Amino acid sequence: GSYHWNFERGLSVVTIPLVATALISGPIPLVDFGLGVVLPLHTHLGFDCIVQDYIPARKYGILNTIGTWGLRIVTGVVLYGCFAFNTTDVGITAFVKRLWTGKL
Repeated sequence: GSYHWNFERGLSVVTIPLVATALISGPIPLVDFGLGVVLPLHTHLGFDCIVQDYIPARKYGILNTIGTWGLRIVTGVVLYGCFAFNTTDVGITAFVKRLWTGKL
């Protein structure tokens, strides 16, 4: 329990300089890689808490297992998608900048 909480807080703290760097300096491949790892993992931990709180294993058993493994699979797909997007396309920071400015 405490390691999970510390890891989640660590991801939250790491997110702040990554987002600040992306806003200040624009697209940097290392920052895009960091965002592509930290944001999905942070989101995974948040959704994992939801699954554990609202579909507890002691009460729902198989639904908890399905929810947990479904979340793990989706997180893996999102991590791969972020990796592919950062390596074969413009990257997360440049994409958000394009969305924000409306310029392609």
